[in-house]
Amino acid sequence: MTVQIVENWADIKGKVLDHYPSKTVDGFVTVELKVSDVKNVEGFRNMLDDRQGDVIYLNVPEAVWHGLEAKAGAKVSCRVRMAGSRNLFAHPERVKVE
Repeated sequence: MTVQIVENWADIKGKVLDHYPSKTVDGFVTVELKVSDVKNVEGFRNMLDDRQGDVIYLNVPEAVWHGLEAKAGAKVSCRVRMAGSRNLFAHPERVKVE
């Protein structure tokens, strides 16, 4: 059985609720983010269109996250894709503190 992967990206904004080392993906931090805004990225499917107002669990590379020094309550914006079984990953060059 083959699983079809849909190329997808969305630009989101939200408030950091917590962050901790990922329990499932080595080299990543899991960021609990309360999503306040979701925008389409031209040319890509938006798999997060219905997530505004939700808390998501976003995987961000450790080096990127630690470089931001974002703490609980910080507002961040990032480009996000869904991979596999609803795992969410941030684009490493598109994460910033607002």
